[in-house]
Amino acid sequence: MAPIIDDTGDWLGELRVSGVQGDAALARLQADAALLASLTILEGEVENLADALAETEDQLLALYELNKSNADQLDIDRLLHRLVEQAMRLVKADAAFVVLTAPAKVICSPGLTVPEPCLIALFERVRQAGSELLLSGAELSSSPWHDKGNLFVVPLLLRERREIVAAFGLWLNRPASDLSPDLKLARSITEQAGVQLEIALSHAQLVAQARLHTEIELARRVQLGLLPQRSPLIAGLDIYGALRSALQVGGDFFDYIVPGGAASQPFTFVVGDVSGKGLPAALLMAMTRIDLRSSTLCHSSITPAAILAQANEHLYDDFTKVGMMATVCVCQYDPEKGQLTIANAGHSPVILRSAGQAACLLDADGPPIGVLPLSLWQDKSIPFQSGDVLVVATDGLNEERNQRGELFGIDRLLDQVDLLSTASSKEIAEGLLAAVAQFNGDDVQDDDQTAVVLKAC
Repeated sequence: MAPIIDDTGDWLGELRVSGVQGDAALARLQADAALLASLTILEGEVENLADALAETEDQLLALYELNKSNADQLDIDRLLHRLVEQAMRLVKADAAFVVLTAPAKVICSPGLTVPEPCLIALFERVRQAGSELLLSGAELSSSPWHDKGNLFVVPLLLRERREIVAAFGLWLNRPASDLSPDLKLARSITEQAGVQLEIALSHAQLVAQARLHTEIELARRVQLGLLPQRSPLIAGLDIYGALRSALQVGGDFFDYIVPGGAASQPFTFVVGDVSGKGLPAALLMAMTRIDLRSSTLCHSSITPAAILAQANEHLYDDFTKVGMMATVCVCQYDPEKGQLTIANAGHSPVILRSAGQAACLLDADGPPIGVLPLSLWQDKSIPFQSGDVLVVATDGLNEERNQRGELFGIDRLLDQVDLLSTASSKEIAEGLLAAVAQFNGDDVQDDDQTAVVLKAC
């Protein structure tokens, strides 16, 4: 009989033979027992190595699936869910979560009942510290998962921004002394997830920008569609209007209103400028234009001052809520009397160039729409005979600056009207805009620029 003992001295079994005796047989028996012991030990090592290889293969496969799925999909929700799922599989965690700030998301593994505010507070701790957290014992006593061992929270850093935008947490129910390999693996997973998340966030930002660009372009088309597409044919008048937006949409507008019915009814046109730029100004511009048009068309004998009064009554509350206003000039032409009637709600510049005289600036007679709930505007009638020119522009012309920071100014505008006064209304309007553009040079246009020109024939 010979015992079979492993390399630690533990007894594995014994080897017995019968029918032989002597020292040679005993030595052979002991050698066979030692060989069996070695084979048993090797078999155990092979099994352990196979288990380790199987675990490594599983980890590699999970990492491959994580990378492949993240690379194939740019949906942030699906990416974070897959991160939680695969990380739990790789690290063999009891629970996991991800907190993302922008867009705000909290993704948890199934069964995790920790309130979102607690997880967000963990993220804030990590972000403020700028490093990972490993919590256990008393630090987790208030958590529903306090019996799950250790909580490891890793910051998720976007390399390009150098900013912590998310945190990844794992509950590991193992002694702290055994966590080193798991923590290294969790760090690697988080680093890879950060790369994929950065790609997904950049893609989402590009999609949002493209959508916004599309919506603004649509708004620009709608706004341009609200403007007159051609000048009306009014006996005794040569009319032309032009608008150049600083942005894709803006607050400048003009409109021609030609009521039906008797030929003696006056032709009305309006020019306005809503404070501000972009979509807010464009929305209020559309509201103001519609209100002015409907007030004019619904009353056959309404005057410019009354048109402004009604618009202010209808729109005052809306403008007040958003802290904006609109300057508006309303003009009517009476072909029988050969005169213009003007009411001006804080609008400038309005320039009159009577034939044979120098161009002059007409002052406003009341505040912009949306400033006061009172009606302070008055109708002002002026003769408008052959050769006379009226230019109603917006302050985007006279307030344009050159590269030295100088304003184009009212004086230059008046000089240009004098120089162009013998030309057609179209040539005058386009000439004014061209002079301002030349003055500006290659700088970005500061504000919307509108010019409507009336010339008496």
